[in-house]
Amino acid sequence: MKSKLSILLQVIFHDNATGVIVNNYNPTDKIIQLYEDKIALYERMLKEKDNMICRLED
Repeated sequence: MKSKLSILLQVIFHDNATGVIVNNYNPTDKIIQLYEDKIALYERMLKEKDNMICRLED
C-alpha cells in the first residue's frame, strides 16, 4: 500500500509536468528600460564625480 506522501508527490509531479510558461512582457521593452537605467546611473555617477572634485578644490 502506498503512503500518503508518495501519492501526494506523484500527484504534484504529474500535474506540474505539463506546465506552460507564459511570457507577459516584451523583451524589447525590457532592453530599452535597462539601457535607460544604465544611462541614468552614468549621469548620477558623473554628477557625483563633479561634486567630489568641487569639494576637493575648495
